[in-house]
Amino acid sequence: MTPPSDDRDHERMLRHVAAQDDGYASGSFDIEKRSGLYLRSRIFKELFALFCLLEDDNPGFKLTRVLEVGCGLGNISPSLRACADSVLSIDLSEAAVTEARRRNAGLSGLEYLVYDGTRPKDSEAISGHRYDLIYVREFHPFSRDLYGSKEEAYLSHGNICRQYIDLLTDAGYLVISQMSREQQSIETRSIISPKADLIINAIDPRLLTILLVLTRNRVRLSLRLTWILQPIFHMVFRKSILYVLKKKPSQADG
Repeated sequence: MTPPSDDRDHERMLRHVAAQDDGYASGSFDIEKRSGLYLRSRIFKELFALFCLLEDDNPGFKLTRVLEVGCGLGNISPSLRACADSVLSIDLSEAAVTEARRRNAGLSGLEYLVYDGTRPKDSEAISGHRYDLIYVREFHPFSRDLYGSKEEAYLSHGNICRQYIDLLTDAGYLVISQMSREQQSIETRSIISPKADLIINAIDPRLLTILLVLTRNRVRLSLRLTWILQPIFHMVFRKSILYVLKKKPSQADG
């Protein structure tokens, strides 16, 4: 496994997580509120956009095993579990995972693990499986301001993403969800080597939701319009993006 480009960058990330851990442990509502995940509408809007993309790309696609990276308080985990046979949810914050386990106690097929998501291949519990969907949301190492430079950030992001890509099934998807905060945005075409042979789609869940209403739930049309209009949309509003990466057939077959 290739470590982050600068150990100091990783130390900054760990301190950032530790500060949030204190907030989770004290029962602070601010962290959850900033993420928007106290709103069920936000959760379902984002997941609806995701599954519109997956079903448009591969109709009838079935999720067997899902890896959720950066699960936080576990608000999204039950919805992912409803769409898959099993879900492994990981987060570096012990306090967050403790609360997630409490909230979702008794839900079968859902497992939580306290672990540093920048090193998935170092964990047998994670790397011992292959996943149809790896869902990464608001992941701390994808914060640009944790690094000394944009170049260092992209190098670290690429190292992390390539580890997760290696854990996908042949038809699996790596999905990276970013909220409307510029410092949490990544540029997938900059962090993934062209030799990786990946198909990359990016879609704004907010715009897709608006267009679904306007087109009376014509999913395929709404998707096409979203891809056309979102560059203009982002000139006015801050980005909220789902990146969907998958292996090209030639790579999957090989």
